[in-house]
Amino acid sequence: MRLILCVLALFCMMLASCENKNVKKIDKNDVFTNELNQISFEEVDIYPSFSTCKTSEDAKATKQCFIETLHRHFNLFFENYQTQNDSLNLAIQVDKKGKIRLIDVQSSKGKVPQSLKLNLNQYLETKLPRVYPAQKQGIPVKCNFTLPVVFTNEI
Repeated sequence: MRLILCVLALFCMMLASCENKNVKKIDKNDVFTNELNQISFEEVDIYPSFSTCKTSEDAKATKQCFIETLHRHFNLFFENYQTQNDSLNLAIQVDKKGKIRLIDVQSSKGKVPQSLKLNLNQYLETKLPRVYPAQKQGIPVKCNFTLPVVFTNEI
């Protein structure tokens, strides 16, 4: 019986102490809006990466490995591309599942042949190592970027 009275007394003290505090109710929409305003959607936390790149906490190293790997593969693809002093801007997207695809190609010389776009897209889908998507706050996200390719007639 004594144990029950002690528990009852403790419970009453807890209730009394909670009643005296003024607790401000926070609206969940205010919290969500506050958090959303603090997120920068211009930058990702983790850049896309290839399975051949070493896993790194350093975002710059991950980005650098990704870009270097793409450049190596584009050098192979464009090895037999016949052009004179041209530059291309390749608009590329890595979706949130890690699928990489070519969105657009623009040339300094004007129109780009549709066959080049198709061949390049097929190359991206079949010849590259596995791609891991970019992440923002631990969530896979779509990432678009433009990669310049410059051709010179050096021997």
